[in-house]
Amino acid sequence: VRERAIALDLPDTATLAGVSEAQRAILRAVGEGELLPGEGNALASILEARRRAIETEDLERRIRELEARSDKR
Repeated sequence: VRERAIALDLPDTATLAGVSEAQRAILRAVGEGELLPGEGNALASILEARRRAIETEDLERRIRELEARSDKR
C-alpha cells in the first residue's frame, strides 16, 4: 500500500508547548476529515518521539546544572 504525502500546517515543535499545539492540530484535522485516522496516528507517533527527545534534553540539562552546583560545594 502506497502512502500519500500529507500537507498540514503545524506549529514549531521545538518546545513541549509547540508539540502540544501540533497534537491538537492533528486531532482537529482527523476530526474534520482532513486526515485519515491512520495518518493522524502516524503523525502523532512522530510528535511523541519529539516530545520524548525534548524531555530527555531537559532532564540532561537539569542533571548538568545539579552536578555543577554540587561540584561548587
